[in-house]
Amino acid sequence: MEKGPQQQRIEKIFCDVIGVRESDLSDDIGYNSHELWDSLKHLELVAALEEAFGITLEMEEIVEMEDFGRVKAVVFSHLEEGEE
Repeated sequence: MEKGPQQQRIEKIFCDVIGVRESDLSDDIGYNSHELWDSLKHLELVAALEEAFGITLEMEEIVEMEDFGRVKAVVFSHLEEGEE
C-alpha cells in the first residue's frame, strides 16, 4: 500500500522528534516503551504535529497518543475534520 503525503509527513516528524529511523518505524512503537520516547519528547512531538498541520490537539488526544498507530489516527481525525 502506497503512503500518502500526509502519512509521510507524520512519519518524518515522528522520526525527527523521537529519533527513530524510518526503517525501524512501526505502529506499535510506544510511549515509554521506546527508550527515546519520554514525556519531554512526547510534548515536542505534539508541538511539532500541531505546527506542521495547523491543528490543536486536546489533552485527551495527547494522552491517547501512546503508540505511533494512535499518533497517526489522532492527526488524521483532525485532517478529516478540516475537509468537512
